[in-house]
Amino acid sequence: MIVVFVLDTSVSMNQRATGGLALLDCAKSAAEHFIKVRQRDPANRGDTYALVTCEEGSAAMKAFDRHPWAGFLAALKGAAALDLTRLGPALKRALDALHLHRLAGGTDAWGVGYQPASLEPTALLLLSDGTELTSHEGVDQALQLPTGPMLGSELVAAPYRWDQRLFAALLRMPALDAAGAPAYALGSSAAAAAAEVPAADSSVAALCEKTGGRCYSVGSLRALLACMEGLAQRLAPALVASFLALPCPDAPQLAQLPDATVAACQHKVLAVRQANLAGFWPIPEAFRLDPGLTVLPPRAAQPRLAFLPQAVEPGVPANFPVDVLEVEPSPINGFMLGALRGGLPEALAWPVCTAPTGGAALDGGGAAREPFGFLRLSRGGAAVNLHLLPFNYPVLFRLLDQLAAMPLSARMAPPPLWRSELERYLGSIPPYYCAPLKMAFKRLGLPAHLAPDVRDGGLGFALTAFLRRLQHQAKQEVDCMHAAIAATLEADAPGLGAGSAASLRTPRGAASMNDLAEGAAGVAELLQQDAALAARLFAAAGRRPRDAVRQAAASAKVDTARFSVPVARMGDYLEAAARYAPLRDPSLDDDERARLNRNAFGNPFLRDKRAASGANAGPVDEAADEARALDQGFAGGSPGLLPRRTRHRGSRGALRASTAGPHAGAPAAPPAPIPAPQADENDAALLDARWAEMLRQPAPGGR
Repeated sequence: MIVVFVLDTSVSMNQRATGGLALLDCAKSAAEHFIKVRQRDPANRGDTYALVTCEEGSAAMKAFDRHPWAGFLAALKGAAALDLTRLGPALKRALDALHLHRLAGGTDAWGVGYQPASLEPTALLLLSDGTELTSHEGVDQALQLPTGPMLGSELVAAPYRWDQRLFAALLRMPALDAAGAPAYALGSSAAAAAAEVPAADSSVAALCEKTGGRCYSVGSLRALLACMEGLAQRLAPALVASFLALPCPDAPQLAQLPDATVAACQHKVLAVRQANLAGFWPIPEAFRLDPGLTVLPPRAAQPRLAFLPQAVEPGVPANFPVDVLEVEPSPINGFMLGALRGGLPEALAWPVCTAPTGGAALDGGGAAREPFGFLRLSRGGAAVNLHLLPFNYPVLFRLLDQLAAMPLSARMAPPPLWRSELERYLGSIPPYYCAPLKMAFKRLGLPAHLAPDVRDGGLGFALTAFLRRLQHQAKQEVDCMHAAIAATLEADAPGLGAGSAASLRTPRGAASMNDLAEGAAGVAELLQQDAALAARLFAAAGRRPRDAVRQAAASAKVDTARFSVPVARMGDYLEAAARYAPLRDPSLDDDERARLNRNAFGNPFLRDKRAASGANAGPVDEAADEARALDQGFAGGSPGLLPRRTRHRGSRGALRASTAGPHAGAPAAPPAPIPAPQADENDAALLDARWAEMLRQPAPGGR
């Protein structure tokens, strides 16, 4: 989304308000607060912010910046109130800049209908004190946008578009004099004093309503910040269109509507939700294309739609793409609810067609009644949705129903009679509907060649060349504008102008080799400056960085070798844990001692299953078990080879060791006499003697 702040920099904005802040400072705080609220949603990081002031000439365009908006914030802080209240020229300059951007990017699909899927949502926020509109000619009674030659201005009838909305915040804050006292007379209220100020808010509010926006009047800084916060949260992609009721015998009460009711149906906002927008169908142009045209007629800034208050059944086939736009509350809701007559709200549908221009029907009559969508109630009658379909969809749906009733072989190769009717229908609709019809046929499983291939939406070679030439010229003017903005920023805040201009010239997510080289050179320069600064700092201290570290370590008597441990030894925590093992407490049992001495590295609640099962017994425990088995064997008088150790599962799931002879069923041999060891022999000598005696005896069974 593009957000353009139009800041009133007239001298009256220097007036101090409650709290001692000038009105200009309040407006700057409101702009910064708006950006801060929008930043809370990561999806809004791609917003583009522009700043336009009331200065004369091209100097009024102060910034046109993308994330991180450093150039915009610098230009906002440097704005000064030294100009006249030229709000009309400021708004016109902002709209002209947006027009060039759209023309250079090809956002507006000229001559091929209003495309709801290709939008550039834009919000213009006007911050002003709402005083008299002054200029060099005098005081203007109403807000007027200047007219003048502009590149591509012949393509559109108004300077704004259907996805551009204007919001205004008029600062009606009580003023203070130089001594800090209220500027209004004693005995009068702040509200009365604010009402006595000459204001031009009526014309500002009219322009806001015409673009689908709103005009706010705030009386304090807190109210201004709350207004900006609510606007930042509710700001979403939307379109603006006007509705007109066609005369119908079924609804004679709608034939002669009051002017207020008719005005309430104009400039209504259509909410665009990506979940309900398939991006197939456009809103048709108010004119029919002629292959021999060399210049397009001017398009209305906002489409004008006419609805016929007559209940119809659209009969949309299954899996057919439909684009849905929600219309903001209007008198149309009441008209449709009054026509229900006890039926379900979702069952009522009114066809929508292009509104007649100049009081005459299009195409000599009849074409204005060819619908391209319908209005239907939703959410139990609380909202009205506009469903977009192909041009003159009743004829197309009738042909599709006939094809669905045919055998499967006939669907892939329709009969000639059906093909001729389809060709007659395709010849009666605008040519820019053929491309979305091919995609719709593919979704339905029909051959795509049923719809012809139309190049450039049916525009002739002359129109296509004309639009491409305009786009090329618009790109050059946009580059010149960005270069002027960058030069101004560079003069005011060195280092910000070049980055801002490069971010605008380069498409989002792309970069050229020159930009990358310039960025690398800038990083290298920053590193050199950092190294030079560090050298100067340590030179002032009288010692080098390494010498300072070594001297500090020597004075503190710190073993620096402990900080130079290889990476392979950094994870050897078992050795360090064993080095600092606590002493054994004889008063504790084994379970309590194991719980207290458990290693807390990693997860302290992790239980070692191998330790619980005895699988990690060390070599010392194995030798003790062997010695114990030998003692039991000699004490029982059963000579033989070394007993075999087996494992049996105990009551607690642990494994306990037992001994068994080499042959469980063989009779035991008589024990051989073993010489008794001397009393002065140690345990090692006794163990060696027993092993030698066992090896000399033959095994049972003659082996």
